Amino acid sequence: MIILKIEKGNPTFSIDGTKYENINKVDKNTILNLMKVIYESELTDISDFCNTDIETIQNPADKIVYENILNNLEDFISKRDVLKKEVNELYKEVDSL
Repeated sequence: MIILKIEKGNPTFSIDGTKYENINKVDKNTILNLMKVIYESELTDISDFCNTDIETIQNPADKIVYENILNNLEDFISKRDVLKKEVNELYKEVDSL
């Protein structure tokens, strides 16, 4: 599912892969929901989730926002497996109490 994409120079985001909104409407809850989509997915590359051609973004402010979100999501993807392992280990500890 594509959660970040660029259409005609305008960066957009989607939580469900169908309804896209302008990137300037992103808030902390949106970021958490985007991270949830990535966490629950088995896809391993940022290009599976996002359009990475940021040079086509026309508005400089939107470009900065999109690029920062993209970089943070890419970082999250790289750490996702370790995070999942840690969460699973924590649940094992809790279940054994």
